Amino acid sequence: MRTKGGKSHFRRRTSKRVKAKLSKMLAVENPQDAKRIRRLAPYMSRYKANPPA
Repeated sequence: MRTKGGKSHFRRRTSKRVKAKLSKMLAVENPQDAKRIRRLAPYMSRYKANPPA
């Protein structure tokens, strides 16, 4: 699973509905991306953008 992008800046002009949809999670469909995520998983706790669940 991954979060959606586009949440860092320029959010004042977006609607509440769009901002609510940005909080949803998406499944990672590309096998290459899934492999890269599995390889980087031990380091996810170091970044504030991906807080541990």
